[in-house]
Amino acid sequence: MADPSPAKTSYPIRYDAVVKDLFQRERPSILDAYIGDRKIRGFLNIEFAIVEERIADLLIELGDDTILHIEFQSTNQTEMPYRMGIYGLLAAQKYRGRKIEQLLIYIGRDPLSMSAALHIGEIKVRYKLIDIREFNALELLASGRPGDCALALLANGGVEHMRQIIGQACQLPEPERRRVLARMAVLSGLRGASERFRIEVKAMGVNIDFEENVILKEIYDTGFEKGREEGIERGLERGMVKILRRQVEERFGPLPDWASARIQGASPIEIEQWASRVITAPTLEAALGR
Repeated sequence: MADPSPAKTSYPIRYDAVVKDLFQRERPSILDAYIGDRKIRGFLNIEFAIVEERIADLLIELGDDTILHIEFQSTNQTEMPYRMGIYGLLAAQKYRGRKIEQLLIYIGRDPLSMSAALHIGEIKVRYKLIDIREFNALELLASGRPGDCALALLANGGVEHMRQIIGQACQLPEPERRRVLARMAVLSGLRGASERFRIEVKAMGVNIDFEENVILKEIYDTGFEKGREEGIERGLERGMVKILRRQVEERFGPLPDWASARIQGASPIEIEQWASRVITAPTLEAALGR
């Protein structure tokens, strides 16, 4: 009897990870609109010590000593108010005496249906909830910021103005150009527009160096051309592994065999954890949790 076919491994596309990285690197105008005149002192460690490990998307220290907690959500989840309440309390416990603000940014395709509050007797949770489609795609483009260019695809009118958005992305200097196009290739899936993105890129004759951009190359080669959803997911995860490897090597130098094997076998959640640790970890062992 022939051996049964191996079960397919699921590689979920981490849209929130793409947007989280965008907020950290590009500082889009959406973030400025929320924090106003307050300056950003820095991005904080996102891990909370608890029996069940909890990791927030972003914790930002503002100039007025406020801790801003931001979560990105690509699907409607009824549990979000409970999660936000837990994150808020953990942040308050970790940064005692500091004011905690919470913001949930919805980037999903379906209409927003989540609540921004939870009242259970004397326990009350409330936070700011924003749908990315509250922002106009052309207004984001007008800012000229690379991060806004990528987010414009998710904003109101983004798909309709996809060609204009791609065109503006192509005018960015390197390496912003490659980074924004890679993000747009991934985020177009949130609007069911991956195939349209491919068509528009071809129609415009845009020269994208797929060999240089590991994420975009994997998505294009194994996803768009073959039409396999698992190809897109696997390509994104491979790209995340390669990016993490480069980050670790830039910080700590050539990797020993144990570190290389640990990164290669990492789960998406571990990749996110380690990418955050690399910034402040004193040693390679601390960064990869050995």
